[in-house]
Amino acid sequence: MRLSSTTTLTATGILGITCALLAAVTLWALLTDPVTVTTAVHEGNLTAVLNSLARALGETLRTLLSYL
Repeated sequence: MRLSSTTTLTATGILGITCALLAAVTLWALLTDPVTVTTAVHEGNLTAVLNSLARALGETLRTLLSYL
């Protein structure tokens, strides 16, 4: 099966956007809650980072909705 150049470029673009978003989220988490991130990296457990991220997103949504 041969992929067309359009399909290849689309897949590459989606992968690039996904990598950029993951990098941005990682930097944001590292800047906003560095202790949690370093502990999670040291222990190899990402649950604390995901909880911190969910809490921060919830607070952001609550703040945005309060303006409406």
